[in-house]
Amino acid sequence: MKRTLAIVLVSVSSMCFASPIYRQGGTGNYLRLLDTPCPAPDKADRMQMPASLRPEFKAAVLHWNDHDLKACYLVRGEMVYSIDEDGDVVSLPLGAFQEETI
Repeated sequence: MKRTLAIVLVSVSSMCFASPIYRQGGTGNYLRLLDTPCPAPDKADRMQMPASLRPEFKAAVLHWNDHDLKACYLVRGEMVYSIDEDGDVVSLPLGAFQEETI
């Protein structure tokens, strides 16, 4: 019984959290990191990172001025580097992201 309860609690708690998110204070803009693969965008050369890192990109959503943009990101050390479908590159400290509860 205790084992079943523990499994249920772990399952429920994992459903209560979404992907890490960075919110730009008071603007409504955010960058949500997803845990799914993302093919490196065509404009990834703007990130000035070796091509060997491109398979490590994961998907993200950049919500900017009421528009959702597809994005990809890469975590290197304590930094998150993202590039959106327009080729704009953003780097943010990993500590700026928080788990968002649903």
